Amino acid sequence: MEPYSAHSIERALREGDVLRGLSLGWQGSFVLHRLVQHGDGERRVRLEKRSRSIGLDLCNERGVALVRSIHRSAAAAIGDEIRPGDVVRSVDGQVYFTCEAVVEVLRSHRKGEISLGLLRAPAAASPPPEPSADWSEAGGVQLRAGENKSVAFAAPGPAVLQYSFRAAAHDICFRVTYVGELDAREPAAAGGSGLGRGRLLDVRAGSREGSLALPNGGRYVAALDNSHSLLRSKDVSFELRLLRKASVLAAERRGASARLETELDGRAQR
Repeated sequence: MEPYSAHSIERALREGDVLRGLSLGWQGSFVLHRLVQHGDGERRVRLEKRSRSIGLDLCNERGVALVRSIHRSAAAAIGDEIRPGDVVRSVDGQVYFTCEAVVEVLRSHRKGEISLGLLRAPAAASPPPEPSADWSEAGGVQLRAGENKSVAFAAPGPAVLQYSFRAAAHDICFRVTYVGELDAREPAAAGGSGLGRGRLLDVRAGSREGSLALPNGGRYVAALDNSHSLLRSKDVSFELRLLRKASVLAAERRGASARLETELDGRAQR
């Protein structure tokens, strides 16, 4: 994963590339991106900036600029036009997708009148139900020249895909693609919206193992692809395992505990 960069995330979201924004660390969702992008129900509020702050405490809990509270000194001037839970979508008519971008433009704004575009954020969804067990699939396949094998799977929520593959000779392509949201009847068409198919991983090697973070629930396809080969058939073995976020966190805690115990044992022996 690339280093966190607020400017890179804002640029990706402006271009409609939600998957890239998520991969860079954006804490939002497809629903919130659509909300800001379309701006349905936006209302305009004009405020006077008399000091460095306009009296709003904004937070980044959901990726967008969410109003957490209103400073007591500004409450009288703001009245009930702005409420905690509102999303600051635009400043002086310019739309921003991230909290960092809104805070930056508000801080640099000269004193005087500011026009804010506000939306009511949808209620935070309850955490999606996790499967009762982690999913896995493994096997072997002979891929003739030009053939591929695809495995479709669904992630109810944030998860990690562990993968490994090995070709008996030469190399093979391995790809993981986001197909669409769980409740979508058909995969969205690829294009500038960033909500359709999106390639998350694309490697070509004789063998490889690793982990891929899936930050959002949805439908995915993992594929072993021999379409680059014009003549050679290849025997390929593979293993896929989808780990729930809770499983990953538990494994990390166990690893941290084991390292701590080893360190304490070493200190005791000294």
